[in-house]
Amino acid sequence: MQFSKTVHLKRPAQGLSLVELMVAIALSLLLTLGILSLFNSSKITFNTNEASARAQENGRFALEILKRELRETGTHGWCAGRVAITDHTNACAEFPNGGDSPLMGWEFASTADGDSYSMPADLDPGSANAGSWSTATGTALHQSLNGRLVPGSDFFVFRRFEPLQYTVNSNNGNNQLSLAAGAPVEGDITLVTNCSYADLFQQASAGGDLDKAAFGCSDTGPGNQTSLPWSTQYGIGAQVFRVQEIAYFVGFDAARGDGMPGLYRLNLSNGVLDELVEGVENLQVRYGYSRDASQGGDGQSVRNEEDWLTADEVPNWRQVIAMRVSMSIRSAEIADGDRTAQTFTLAGVDVTSTADGRLRQPFSTTIALRNQMIVP
Repeated sequence: MQFSKTVHLKRPAQGLSLVELMVAIALSLLLTLGILSLFNSSKITFNTNEASARAQENGRFALEILKRELRETGTHGWCAGRVAITDHTNACAEFPNGGDSPLMGWEFASTADGDSYSMPADLDPGSANAGSWSTATGTALHQSLNGRLVPGSDFFVFRRFEPLQYTVNSNNGNNQLSLAAGAPVEGDITLVTNCSYADLFQQASAGGDLDKAAFGCSDTGPGNQTSLPWSTQYGIGAQVFRVQEIAYFVGFDAARGDGMPGLYRLNLSNGVLDELVEGVENLQVRYGYSRDASQGGDGQSVRNEEDWLTADEVPNWRQVIAMRVSMSIRSAEIADGDRTAQTFTLAGVDVTSTADGRLRQPFSTTIALRNQMIVP
């Protein structure tokens, strides 16, 4: 008997064909590209949201600081009304506002209403000419501001008072007021007033007296001239203030090396400089001019749109009772590398930024200068 035997041979294992391998690779690449695209989109969204949040935070903070400080403009301490100030300081650019004006602004050329201005890529103040800023009175820049101002932005200087715990005794000659309490600091810009009269001077010496002796204008202040006597006989009811002249401007810290401009505050009375808010790259200001009775106004309102003036148009700074402050703030982060140049209307000026991928936002506010609205 014969038996048949079927032998099954094992076939060798087969791998992926070239076509299958190419399809697998293509699918893997598509999946990887999708993941990368999602990651990049998420990163751009995160950066944009972060940049927007930072810009909004900085903008609100900057406006709140300006509101708080500008409302102190023109205060006369505890005096209820405006007091005529006898100014004993020298007429020099070291103390630009003098005794009569608690506020003064400077306008950058070609940034008036209806103008268009394109910001340069490099905001280094070294590229700016001091002659590009002007004011209606023709007052030159304080020398401490030379080389600090970013081109394209306005700036302003205002006065505020810091009460001093001094007790005035009596007039002591033509230049001194004796004190029953207090130790004056040499060089302080000082105001003494009894709410009927006021005298502004730079403290000429240290010691127990208020001293308006003559000395020259220098980088430490205006000094005094002694052609005018004290405006009245002061006594125990007089108030004494340290006077501070504060400049607000858009500046630039070249030493930091990040190319980021910001809002700066410089105390012209003592040279203290602070950067308040980063990212502020353009500042435009309009001043609300209140016409007096002879001009058909009431001294307490800005009745016409044409009475919102640039700094080089203001005929009398005493009659400025409000300010419109507009600024452009940019993010420190690159929000979108493809972001194009942006144009904002800031206080009537069309300001165009550079296309550097940063997010920008405009901010504006109107601030009433309450002490300027008091009718003498």
